[in-house]
Amino acid sequence: GKEGTRVLEILANADMPMGKVILNHMSTAFDDIEYQDQLLVSGCYLAFDLFGFDHSLLTTGRYAPSDCDVAVNIARLASAGFVNRVLISHDIGVRTRLKAYDGGSHRHISDHVVPMLQTLGLTDQDLRMLLVTNPTDVFSF
Repeated sequence: GKEGTRVLEILANADMPMGKVILNHMSTAFDDIEYQDQLLVSGCYLAFDLFGFDHSLLTTGRYAPSDCDVAVNIARLASAGFVNRVLISHDIGVRTRLKAYDGGSHRHISDHVVPMLQTLGLTDQDLRMLLVTNPTDVFSF
């Protein structure tokens, strides 16, 4: 969420290439536009990984943002020219996130998030960037 500036400072001091840095859990900061834009200027990736968590309690009285809230923010980032620095995923780390246990399943992004992003104006090229190009670039050596 909100420790990205400090993380980037530490990594920059260690000569880490910013194009290989992923700041994860940005879904929790989806509504802090100034903060996200500040981070993106460094060249890092922002990862929005809580798709399908709309019902999850993060801490007492604090819930994950809705898929729609995060998708609207990603559309904003895309229109601002940052689609090449965004990663998306669903954080399936427990069995209750699996379809067999009434979770959203591994298809949640393709079945629900991609159509939402299309409705918000992302093009096929934008979606390919999010789903194929960006992960390939950041994880290749």
